[in-house]
Amino acid sequence: MRKIVKQILLLCAMGMSTSLLVRKLEKQAAAEGYECEIDACSAFDVDEFQKKPDLIVLGPQVRHRLEEFRDKYPEKKVIALDTVLYGMMDAKSILKIIKKELEQAE
Repeated sequence: MRKIVKQILLLCAMGMSTSLLVRKLEKQAAAEGYECEIDACSAFDVDEFQKKPDLIVLGPQVRHRLEEFRDKYPEKKVIALDTVLYGMMDAKSILKIIKKELEQAE
């Protein structure tokens, strides 16, 4: 039986600042033995993103668009990251939040 890997998509204004966070989250997930795929893109390019995420995570730069994304993707769980955790690139705490949100969505 094939294991289902959770897909997580991080969005920011231009897709650049989240790239560093993606690398840190991937490293943290590997350290915890948590299988997932994490990608990042600009909030403006999300419609062109080919993978279907289980969770959409907004960076602080686009958190003001939270309701817009929840309305646009009602079948997806959409959250906004805490500005302090994002600024500190606290991958351990952010991954904990991501895992909790994905568990609640099941």
